[in-house]
Amino acid sequence: MCYEKQREVYRKYIEPYRQEFIRFEFTKQELIPIIELTQKIVEEKQKELNHQIDDLNTHKRFMTGLIGELAIERLLGINIIDYEQKANQTHSKHFNTPDLQKANLNLGVKSVEYGKVPLIPAHNSYSQIICIRDTPNSVLVCGLATKEVLNIYQDEDLVLSTKLKELNDLKRSQNNTNNIKTGFYGFHKLIDIKLSIEKAA
Repeated sequence: MCYEKQREVYRKYIEPYRQEFIRFEFTKQELIPIIELTQKIVEEKQKELNHQIDDLNTHKRFMTGLIGELAIERLLGINIIDYEQKANQTHSKHFNTPDLQKANLNLGVKSVEYGKVPLIPAHNSYSQIICIRDTPNSVLVCGLATKEVLNIYQDEDLVLSTKLKELNDLKRSQNNTNNIKTGFYGFHKLIDIKLSIEKAA
């Protein structure tokens, strides 16, 4: 059922708008720093409880996230990736802040592999630029989702991972519902990034 729901999201909310997305392709040489940074992050993340629970695709998820940020750097002409992160700075508490904070923008970047939907918290306090990694070396920058759109167009049934569902149940039992992960499907509500950064941030 979850897989069918994700396919429905692509049919209804993603493929009809694909021509509006901006595609960036990177060479293998351009991706080497991203690959090295991903490995450093994953090694530290594996020590955390939540990533021990949901660890099967940890490397792929962080690689996808960093390539999305690389695309945003190219699109906006800014630098947001910190390649000099110390190992003890990769704990999740350092990631629960807007990705574009370094550029003085209260915006995040949420990237996902093609065929899947972005996973977001049930409650979002800042807007997100949504990206899809359509090949190992390329990214579709889809648009900007305001925090209002993120908080409305979400569905926990879009979460595929059994381990992540178990973690959601654990958080729910602890009344930590704001941090439950859910799937975002509001691609039909995304807005142009460059024209809307000031409004959304």
